[in-house]
Amino acid sequence: MDVMLPDVNGYDLVQQLSKTEKYKDIPIIFQTAKSSSDDLERGFESGAIDYIRKPVDKKELKARVKSVLKIKELENQLYLKSITDYLTGIYNRRYFFEIAAKHLQFCQSLNKNLSIALLDVDFFKKINDTYGHDAGDFVLKKFAEIIGLTKRPKDILARYGGEEFILLFFETDKKEALEILLSIQNAIVSEIILFNEMEIKCTFSCGLVDLQEFAGSLRIDDLIRDADKRMYIAKQSGRNRIIYEG
Repeated sequence: MDVMLPDVNGYDLVQQLSKTEKYKDIPIIFQTAKSSSDDLERGFESGAIDYIRKPVDKKELKARVKSVLKIKELENQLYLKSITDYLTGIYNRRYFFEIAAKHLQFCQSLNKNLSIALLDVDFFKKINDTYGHDAGDFVLKKFAEIIGLTKRPKDILARYGGEEFILLFFETDKKEALEILLSIQNAIVSEIILFNEMEIKCTFSCGLVDLQEFAGSLRIDDLIRDADKRMYIAKQSGRNRIIYEG
């Protein structure tokens, strides 16, 4: 981008782009005839990642662009690692809270609904004790894979911790979310997980809530707390079931 533009200077435009979700992650290189150290400092402070003085040498430009793209690729890789669970490859708990809070705020502002389900693999300790921890890890990865293939693309899946998984159903009430969870339940129950020639079957217990059950201002933690209570009821009442009331 040139610093001197017809309707706005490049410094201001870069600052505007940095506040726009669609463009904020695009790396920008300034090219300009301005050569003072103050201009250079202002360019970097505005958010540009590099600064080339005119006249621009094509080889230099190509080399700088390649360097910027390499840095950007490394940043993307680091970011991806920071938001995903190392074992299953799905979102991690920290990122789930971040994105769920945004969805909750949106739904509250427009009086829309959303649902949250907390799922826990039944008898997971027994799986570890019987087949070994490597088998337990394999079950968790397979569990995440099956849910990922069965849920809708817009549903957000994350590993909540240990053998617990969490699902957010955006703009979805409990009735619709329950239908998706029943499909997931059928897929899990039907799956025979093979690990080192051993056949492992597993089920899950689940608690489900939606936003419109609750009056007043809520945080995402409040919804998860109630989903967790219902998941505990599912465990206590026989496992392999989805509790969505009470």
